[in-house]
Amino acid sequence: MDITNTSRQESPISVMEIDENFYEEEHIWPEMSDVEKEIILEWLSLGENPQYANESCHGVNLRELIKILVKKYNVMSRNMPNTSILQRIRAFNWTPYSSSVNITPSVLSNPLCTLLMYRIIIEMSKDCPDLNDENQNLNTRIVEQFEVIKLHYFNLSN
Repeated sequence: MDITNTSRQESPISVMEIDENFYEEEHIWPEMSDVEKEIILEWLSLGENPQYANESCHGVNLRELIKILVKKYNVMSRNMPNTSILQRIRAFNWTPYSSSVNITPSVLSNPLCTLLMYRIIIEMSKDCPDLNDENQNLNTRIVEQFEVIKLHYFNLSN
């Protein structure tokens, strides 16, 4: 059968019922602060950006998530110039989160907040050659944190 033959009369394709085993439950989002929602929405919208069309994950990757977090942090820094890093981090109003290390919910344990803090520490340590080994450790922790983020927000794991 030649499927390129266009002279044949087209017949409508029937829509059969999909077996209920193929249905997934609706995704239930975790509790999120407004800034978390903004970050997640901006990040996911990169998948529709033609600039990322040739990338395998269409911009929805760790690098782009970090860029969004850093951009938001830099805005916060400009808006709060005479404050500490901790005050700026807290000003985001992250949703408190219980981690495997910290059972009591804390904004500093929030998955996105933790990722941002790792990035800030790496940036601060660039001027200190003694911390090169620690930076490698932090880069590894960033990748591990990305897995925590995927699991927490999207219920995805490798």
